Amino acid sequence: ITGRRLSTQIRSERFVRSSRALTLAGRKGCGAQLFTTPEAIRDLFHGRFSVQFWFRTTGITQRFLVFRAADRSEHGTLDRTEHTTPDRSTEIRLGTSALGQPQLLIAKPQRRTVMTLRTVVADGAWHHLALSHDSIGHLRMLLDAQPAVQVDEPKGCFDGITSLNIGDSAIENDFAIDELALSRTPLRDPAEYQRTITTASRDTGRDAYAIFHFDESGTVAHSSIPLYARTADG
Repeated sequence: ITGRRLSTQIRSERFVRSSRALTLAGRKGCGAQLFTTPEAIRDLFHGRFSVQFWFRTTGITQRFLVFRAADRSEHGTLDRTEHTTPDRSTEIRLGTSALGQPQLLIAKPQRRTVMTLRTVVADGAWHHLALSHDSIGHLRMLLDAQPAVQVDEPKGCFDGITSLNIGDSAIENDFAIDELALSRTPLRDPAEYQRTITTASRDTGRDAYAIFHFDESGTVAHSSIPLYARTADG
């Protein structure tokens, strides 16, 4: 592998460790953040990738994962009416809708629902969710190894992503998450992974960027594999 080895951690505050999962039980003001370099996160989400994890919730409008990018304009554009510079940062949320269905939502800079699945998952049972982006701009969401729902990516919506959070400290969180895996391999069909989702993610997984089993105690979870950033020559 060509690149620079990075320390990858998820640091959490006010989470409850339960059954080797990260659990938020009706708590506000808690969250967890992926700690590595912004360049490494940008490198992952710029091209092909997949994110998959197990979750359990009884809540609606939950934010399992929040992807953010800073203002990418050079100076911003002055709003001559308000005499302020508009917020052009990006925020993308992967969670549940107001009806408890899996949903991918662009919250900033302009609110837009990208896709919503039909199945209601706010039932207290464990579910497996995967989000995938391929090289030709297709986004797919797969729930419990069922056939994927596919849409075209809103142009460049994941470009420039530099941070990843579990939960959102601004709202009341009510979910548990486990076996979070980030990979360069896009998923297209349940057959590619359905035989392995009921076991811990393999630390030798192809093109794996980071895998979190959440087995540790305390407030820091370490990736079970090293994360590599590409060097300038490849």
